Amino acid sequence: MSHIRRPSTASRRRVPVAVLTALGLVLTGCQANPGDAPTVEDQAPATDIEDGAGDADDTDQGDSSVAPELRRIEIGVDSVPADLNPHLVSTQSMLTSTVAELTLPSAYRRGPNGLRHDINNDLLDSVEIDGGDEDAPEKVVYVINSRAQWSDGTPIVGSDFEYLHQQITTQPGVTSTDLYDSVDEISTSAGGRRVTVTFDSPTAQWRELFANLLPSHIYRGENRPFSTMMSDIPAASGGVYTVRQYDAGRGTLLLERNARFWGQIPPRTDQLEFSTVNDTDTAAQMLRTGQIQAVTTRNSGVAAESIRTVPGVQARTTTLRRQLTLQLNTASTRLDAPDARAEVLAAVDADRVARLVTGHPRATAPQDDLVADVAGPTTGEQGTALAGVSRKRPLQIGADTLDEEAVEAARRVVDTLVDKGIPATVVTPSATELYADLLPRGEVDAVVSWQDDARRWTDLRSRYACDEADRPLSGTSGGDAVDTDAGAGESGAATSGATGDTDSTDSTDGTDGTDGADGADGAGDTGDTGSTADATAERARAANVTGICDDTVDALLADEPEGGSLEAVPEELRARIGELHLSLPLVADRVLVGAGPDLVGPDQDLSEWPIGPRSGPFYTADRWTRMDTDTEPDTESDTESDTTTTPSAEETDDE
Repeated sequence: MSHIRRPSTASRRRVPVAVLTALGLVLTGCQANPGDAPTVEDQAPATDIEDGAGDADDTDQGDSSVAPELRRIEIGVDSVPADLNPHLVSTQSMLTSTVAELTLPSAYRRGPNGLRHDINNDLLDSVEIDGGDEDAPEKVVYVINSRAQWSDGTPIVGSDFEYLHQQITTQPGVTSTDLYDSVDEISTSAGGRRVTVTFDSPTAQWRELFANLLPSHIYRGENRPFSTMMSDIPAASGGVYTVRQYDAGRGTLLLERNARFWGQIPPRTDQLEFSTVNDTDTAAQMLRTGQIQAVTTRNSGVAAESIRTVPGVQARTTTLRRQLTLQLNTASTRLDAPDARAEVLAAVDADRVARLVTGHPRATAPQDDLVADVAGPTTGEQGTALAGVSRKRPLQIGADTLDEEAVEAARRVVDTLVDKGIPATVVTPSATELYADLLPRGEVDAVVSWQDDARRWTDLRSRYACDEADRPLSGTSGGDAVDTDAGAGESGAATSGATGDTDSTDSTDGTDGTDGADGADGAGDTGDTGSTADATAERARAANVTGICDDTVDALLADEPEGGSLEAVPEELRARIGELHLSLPLVADRVLVGAGPDLVGPDQDLSEWPIGPRSGPFYTADRWTRMDTDTEPDTESDTESDTTTTPSAEETDDE
């Protein structure tokens, strides 16, 4: 196998991105409030939609007599995410990915396999390789379509490319860190329409860059914090839809056709409304009465049968390439050694956690095929490696307070640890506190969060390579963090019984001062992390959630296979990551999809619909339409139900 040799992560240059002065002169207005930004001159788009005509006819449908209710597709979901920023580790979800793909522009389009292959001709006129070859270029020039614009009329320009790169390489809790770190320089010309990107070395996965761009003239112009700026209605859209209503608390999200979309293929339906449906029985009734046209749920047990037996409704189950994972914190003074981490992971019954979180009696935890299963130490009594853990100082298992499934999984992890005699409690701070404060300071010992499967070599580097980016910690002091954390810990631990609650309360007094002393004395005891162990000590966390910084892993990750494929991950790398005992997959993201008889998708048979690895069945949502079932022959609907709702072998196993 031929390889592309990359410099080690530790030696890779990290310099500020240079943006030509000319950009600042031409686009000064773009950095101000949206009202002062330059706008693209109104041009008749392919659909002849007038500005503001959010309910304009779709030329794909071409029938102005379509009833208003048929221009709106309503979809039931388990929950609406609390944040729509697709670039944060803590916000990874099917609906977040869907909204991003439908409202935010990307240089390349994502294919059904999850990778980006085809140029987005709506956004870009062309892409030129200015150095190296197409498979692994050293310099790429993007030429932006002159009609490309945000929904407030502001042109999409090079500053939007630069802004996303800047945030990914400096902010805590972000994804795709290694890929953006490979960018050495970004410069613009032609009024911001020509963007030249220079890499620090040939980069195979360059098409994955600049996906889900953000309107920098608003977010940077108003200095909005990256970690929370999309917890409300996003500022602007550059896709086929725009977010018209968004209330996570009430469980509603409404996407409406973007009247300023300039592309050749508009969405086929004016509105997509996602709303929370509390249980499977309610979902079945709403499908039965036509109140919703589709439903997605992680509820298992008899959910599939309940949905499938509604007349005219098709159902299928599918597993997305994402999983809830327990990730151990290498900055924790109790878990800074592989033996201690191995003991914790061995004590967790992941299959039990999967059954309890999903409610499915036969659920099992997923396996990480890229990491070798390396057994922990077999000598000594149980608990030897965890000598620093006690009832007064239990392990702190963190989860984002807004992620209900992660919090429940964390509670179940604590239950299994306590059952094995390892004191532990749950803490539920905000995602910002977790990644910018508690994890890097070692004040939580582990975190439960969603994690996408690795698809590319850069995903492995983002997850396991030493992250030397300058990601500042939050201003919270260690003492303040523990006070905040303790309150969440008491609340979370209460569900695990009196023991967990008592441990949480007792640990508040002893954890901060004692751990601080241990941290000072034991800083040199992290033998597993190599000579670069201190490189991430004062930096916030991002995609490398565990904070691992290991010379052997870095050296192996630097030797990238041609094309960045994961088809043949070296056994030496798999074994080394396994020896470090960093994480444990807990729950697969398995989704039940139901489609009513009035929903028209890419195929009459729901089982033939393309499923995106991140957006699931919503991969083709912009092509969905709704029909009036009263005008359709009943026999056709009944026939489809009989032939397409029979569960496959895979679905039968999951029920």
